[in-house]
Amino acid sequence: MNFSSTDFSLSDFSSSDFSSSIFSSSDFSLSYP
Repeated sequence: MNFSSTDFSLSDFSSSDFSSSIFSSSDFSLSYP
């Protein structure tokens, strides 16, 4: 079960990277207006 938890953690990290991309887009949008 512990091993499964580690695998899940890796997936979460990947999601974080994607979130970072969205945040960058938000910053650009703010600069536009």
